[in-house]
Amino acid sequence: MKDAQPITAKAWLRRLGELGRRSRVNLGTLLGAAREDLDLLLATAALHLPDGTGMSEREANDRLREFLAGAGAMLDVDHVELRRWLVDLDFVKRSRAGRDYRRGSLPARLQQAAGELDPDRLRTAVAGA
Repeated sequence: MKDAQPITAKAWLRRLGELGRRSRVNLGTLLGAAREDLDLLLATAALHLPDGTGMSEREANDRLREFLAGAGAMLDVDHVELRRWLVDLDFVKRSRAGRDYRRGSLPARLQQAAGELDPDRLRTAVAGA
């Protein structure tokens, strides 16, 4: 993938709203040409977890279920599969024992905009679509 330009918070919300008009989106189908959309959706999910402090698997699952009921409603995935994607692609860090989950690394193009967003704004972007 070529180096993508940084995204603004406004562009993030706009694209999330566009994706929110879809239904039953499978994450695996976004690995190819739509990788930027996959990264955006996984980063949106990761923003539902704390940056810095960890949380238990149960708490992480609750946050991911919240994401799937709101900003991630277009996805055809359950919270367990989503958590695996997030961990496998480093959007979420997990302790070796799997007892501590925290936000991981977001792609460079999303980092600045991520600082301006929170779960409520993300959910509103999809609800407004």
